[in-house]
Amino acid sequence: PTSTKVLRWKHSLPFYNEGTTQRWEAIETLVRNLPGLHLGGNWLYGASVADCVSRGDHIAEQIARVS
Repeated sequence: PTSTKVLRWKHSLPFYNEGTTQRWEAIETLVRNLPGLHLGGNWLYGASVADCVSRGDHIAEQIARVS
C-alpha cells in the first residue's frame, strides 16, 4: 500500500490480555466445584449484548436441568 490509516476508538473495548484464557479456565474449574453457582456478565464470555444474552440462556438451561 502507498498509504495507511489507523483509527483508534477512544471508548472501544480493549483486547484481552495474555493469559486471559488460562484465568477463565481456572475460574471455570472453581465454579464447577461449587454447585449452584453460575457466573455471567460481559467480563467472562464476551462483551457484546449478544454474548451476554447467549450466556444468560446457557445459565438458564443449566438451572432448569437441575430444578
